[in-house]
Order: sequence, then structure tokens, then C-alpha cells
Amino acid sequence: MSNTMRRVAASLVTVVAAGTLSLAVVAPAQATGSDCTTYLKARGYLVGPKVNAACKRGSSGGLGQIICQNNLIAIQVSASHAQHACKLAAVK
Repeated sequence: MSNTMRRVAASLVTVVAAGTLSLAVVAPAQATGSDCTTYLKARGYLVGPKVNAACKRGSSGGLGQIICQNNLIAIQVSASHAQHACKLAAVK
């Protein structure tokens, strides 16, 4: 193999390795409350600071899901809408 071919092959390997590495170290998706608030807004609820706070809390998952649901129910969101909205907040 000539020196030129070796250099081309080495460059190609380097580019492929760099591309693969950058895909491997991409940060995991962060859950946000935006899907939660969008869902509630589409169902006719007014989205203000209390809804935003509840949905943000729901994005943490676990106990945050329960707190999210309880907070939404406390401000007159139906239980089924609150449950679905909080699940959406945690999915990302």
C-alpha cells in the first residue's frame, strides 16, 4: 500500500472514529414539563405558574409524579388528565 493510500485510510478511520465517539457521548435526554403543559393546554386548561411548577416536578419521575398529579388535581385538573400529563412530563 502506498503512503498516500495509508494516509487516506488513516484519515478515514479517524473521521469515522470521531463521529462514532461523538454519538456515544451525547448527553441523555432531559425530561421537561413542556409535554405536560402542552397536553393540558390542548385540553383547555389555563397554563400558569402552578401548572408549570407541577409539570416541572413531574419531570423528575418517581415521587415527583405523585406530587405533580396531586398539585394538578388541587387546581381543578381532572384526575385522568393530571395522571396523563405527569406521565408525559417524565417521558424524554
